[in-house]
Amino acid sequence: MLRRLICLRTSSGTFAAHVARGLEEAAESCGLTVVQVPFTSPVEDAREIIKMALSQNPDLLVGIGSFEDDIKIVRHSTGTKPMVTVAAGSTAFGQSLGSKAEGNIGPSQWEPGAHYSPLKGPDSEWFWAHFKKRFGASPDYTAAQGFATGVVIQEAIMRAGGLEDERLRQAVADLNIHTFYGAFRIDPKSGSQIGHRTLLVQWKKGEKVVIWAPEAQ
Repeated sequence: MLRRLICLRTSSGTFAAHVARGLEEAAESCGLTVVQVPFTSPVEDAREIIKMALSQNPDLLVGIGSFEDDIKIVRHSTGTKPMVTVAAGSTAFGQSLGSKAEGNIGPSQWEPGAHYSPLKGPDSEWFWAHFKKRFGASPDYTAAQGFATGVVIQEAIMRAGGLEDERLRQAVADLNIHTFYGAFRIDPKSGSQIGHRTLLVQWKKGEKVVIWAPEAQ
């Protein structure tokens, strides 16, 4: 049972601070304790950071650093505690760590194994096959995000009936749809994305496997 989380995060920049704050808020709502252990990026002595974290008897380690920081921390981890890192959601994580990636969990914005319904535009299988044929490599979530943006824009233009700015802005504000990338819905006033939800993946036998997918089949 999870009770105590140790969050290893870089002390620089705003990204890690925002993610750590979200982690604390979510953990608190579940009755969990989060202890933050900041480090200077790029991390120099990953072994010492891990040793410090393990001395606090965590049930789970969470890494929030640059891709290189996360890779170095996982590479030097003991493997005695489960670990979640931001980098683990990318294909490059497994390519960089090989067998050391096994069991690690991470967030991903899109995976071809997650399906949504009803759907606007092509499905994940169509996108994956056409991307692979065109570029000779499997798409990561950044490529899927770019294509899905085009699907959203196309839908907004169709609903607005043209390219006039205000009509397009209103059409986008009224959208509540699913593309193969997931849900799209924005706050009408702020324009902030409130529909899309992040997936959780885990590395198993050299592959990313979706272990939690809100609204997905």
